[in-house]
Amino acid sequence: MAKDSARNAGKHPFIVFLTTLPGILTGIASVIGAVAGFYALKANSEDSQTEDAIESVTSNIEVDRRASKPVTTYTARLSDKDHKNKEGFSLVSPLQIIRWDRVNYHNQYHRDDEDTNDSMFELLSNRSKIDTLFKAAISPKEARTILNRQPIVSVTVWSDKAELKIIDEGPPL
Repeated sequence: MAKDSARNAGKHPFIVFLTTLPGILTGIASVIGAVAGFYALKANSEDSQTEDAIESVTSNIEVDRRASKPVTTYTARLSDKDHKNKEGFSLVSPLQIIRWDRVNYHNQYHRDDEDTNDSMFELLSNRSKIDTLFKAAISPKEARTILNRQPIVSVTVWSDKAELKIIDEGPPL
């Protein structure tokens, strides 16, 4: 049992959280600095350039995911083999197709030339999180593309959500 704990220690969600904490704190510090700069400019300037200066400072307030480090990134071709399960039944949602692509990749059922490794979805328990992570990541247009075509996608995953971008729509199914 101690052997299993040591092997899985790096994959525990709390460990993943701890590794992203410095990036989160950096993002918070930059927001605090930007807000302080905003109030300093507002207090010290009454001229027409104030609005431009305030805009310059507030544009840096947006907290984005670049301040925290992604858990993993990968590229994948969602090919016709990713649109059907092992029994040959068609998958009916983009999330099923994304999950099956990772099953195909990690279990070596099928790997497309464009598929790259990720450090998260090798474990079944992590693949079960795909629905939660990707729920807000896929627009209706992207969903239609995934369902009807064989796109190449670029995926970035953080501990609490994912971002999916279609790089190439690919051929129709």
